[in-house]
Amino acid sequence: MDGKKVLFNLGDEHISAEEVLGFLASIQQMQNLSGALLRKIVKALKMRQFGPGELISDGQAGQEFYIIWKGEVEVRAQRVAVAGGSPALVLKAGDCFGAGLAGVLESHTQVEVLALDEVTCLFLSHEHLSLVSNVSARSSMLTEGVAVVEQILNLENLAVDLFRGFTLPGAPSFGNVYGGQLVAQALAAASQSVNPPLLVHSLHCYFVVGGDITLPIVYRVKRLKDGNSFALRHVDAMQNGQIIFNMNASFQKPWEGLEHQTLRPDAPDPETIPSLILHQGRFFTEDQFFKNMKNEDRERFRVKRPLDVRSCDIVYPHNEKKLDPREKVWIRSKEKLTNDEALHRCVAAYASDWTILDTCFRPHHSKNIRLKGLSLDHSMWFHKPFKADEWLLLVADSPRASTGRGLALGHFYTQSGELVVSVAQEGLIRELEQQKIESRL
Repeated sequence: MDGKKVLFNLGDEHISAEEVLGFLASIQQMQNLSGALLRKIVKALKMRQFGPGELISDGQAGQEFYIIWKGEVEVRAQRVAVAGGSPALVLKAGDCFGAGLAGVLESHTQVEVLALDEVTCLFLSHEHLSLVSNVSARSSMLTEGVAVVEQILNLENLAVDLFRGFTLPGAPSFGNVYGGQLVAQALAAASQSVNPPLLVHSLHCYFVVGGDITLPIVYRVKRLKDGNSFALRHVDAMQNGQIIFNMNASFQKPWEGLEHQTLRPDAPDPETIPSLILHQGRFFTEDQFFKNMKNEDRERFRVKRPLDVRSCDIVYPHNEKKLDPREKVWIRSKEKLTNDEALHRCVAAYASDWTILDTCFRPHHSKNIRLKGLSLDHSMWFHKPFKADEWLLLVADSPRASTGRGLALGHFYTQSGELVVSVAQEGLIRELEQQKIESRL
């Protein structure tokens, strides 16, 4: 299938097969469908437009399967249970209804679907419904013998420069998709579009909206430049057709040149420090976290952790002491990685968002407030080759916080003292009132 081929014309808008494929791949009801099957669905789809108040489906025959491309529809059904007792349900872009794939209306046949505004739907007619019926669920089990973080970075290739990633079981619990996952998966997608001698040397990202951990993430790569020594890529990450994150990454053919670096500060041996576990947005030592936990639960949490993180100066969850805005953290993949330099850089990208914004919180600990951070933008520079399954020391500090934002800067050093990666992140810093915190406990 030619991804750039115009599939539909919507007024002055020309919609390509690639756009439709990316849209479908980011929809929850479609996440169990393979890339090959999605490409078949794209070929079979038709498009239809509806005006405000127009009847889209009366639910009697159930002969078509609809996917909302644009606009909102109202579903009226006698047996639809909606909070508050309302008999209506509103669906928007990315929602599905009709025959075929089980969706939000899977058990309701006596319904009317009305357009609330200008609505555009993709649909499959009766003869193509088998494409979305009786599809087995995608396995959520992790593969034995492959590092968890490597599996997180194993993207499905849907088409040329179009990839799909998932949030695996045991992912960090921040409520939304972990920012480091978006950075690393986007870099993995971009890395697949360049010639092997070229490796990423810098990337710059913006977090647009929080990602939904229950939805697949589609990464669309745009090739901005391909030169003899450098290549430049732009990546958009999408869910339900909406961009949630974007990144520019530059790749370079390895060169020899002038060198200098700052010295690595002293730090205790990582093997003498307890591992930290991230759970529900907070860090615990292993002893704290596994205390009073059943043996089977201990094994479950240990197996799923992608990173081994060891702080040189641990800040406990209920710490009330104000601290300097700097920290040192040893970090590596918890398991052995494949010997692929591009992969190791992606793993460093995954790790780079793990603790760095916490540096901004350290001077503001208090008994009466709890702090919450949200990544806004993120940049990285890769200086030298390294192994992400060997210990790296992140030395981070926050030179400034103001107007609700904090800036954190960090450097990754090897155990031998070589500076291999630098990182900068700005994040939104919020104070949660104690009363609100207690009401959520």
